[in-house]
Amino acid sequence: MANRQMARLFLVDMIQDAHFSHNEENPQVQGTVLEAAPKAVIGYDHRKDVHDMETWLHFYVDDYRFLPLYQPQRSQEILKVLKTYGGVFGVDHSVYRDLPLPEQRYSVYLNRVTDHWFEREGIRVVPNVSWGDERSYDFCFEGLPDGTSIAVSSHGCIRAKADKAIFVEGFKAAIYRLRPRNVFHYGKILPEVEAFAAEEKVPLIRLPTRQERAFAKQAVFGKEA
Repeated sequence: MANRQMARLFLVDMIQDAHFSHNEENPQVQGTVLEAAPKAVIGYDHRKDVHDMETWLHFYVDDYRFLPLYQPQRSQEILKVLKTYGGVFGVDHSVYRDLPLPEQRYSVYLNRVTDHWFEREGIRVVPNVSWGDERSYDFCFEGLPDGTSIAVSSHGCIRAKADKAIFVEGFKAAIYRLRPRNVFHYGKILPEVEAFAAEEKVPLIRLPTRQERAFAKQAVFGKEA
């Protein structure tokens, strides 16, 4: 048991068969091309609500909610649930720009480790791309595939003017570095992001937030009443 716990502490079992990026040695994620939004997308914290291969999961929830993924006694149980879905939009350990760079690097590393692990277990992954400020560009894209679908989230990240500017610049850097087939965007799309994506001929596919889905349902029920 001690060896098993130590292996999971250092994520040894999760990086088996991985290929690593050149500089940061992040596990390489293969990614996938998803041409259109799934029928439905729900948060990881609601993974037990539905079991449908036409529904995908996202990890745009508080980080602590998916920490059980790294507990040996729970990880296999969670994997079984994830495999009942069509795929996942990749793990999103936060890369806050006010965190020390080693912590930002570790969040990126955990994202790549977990997405690689999912893929090894047969789960389709559209990798999530996240960044801090321009300092993070040296490492935040490593291990991500070129030319596939990627996902980003502005949810809770663009409250202040400075936040919006940093998000836009990071989005541009992601497009330049990864040249994705398309981008799945969770949360409000800034006009600057929409304009840049159109200029670069990269399709943006909006993923509605949980709140937006709830408001849409209320509107439908209101009309029926």
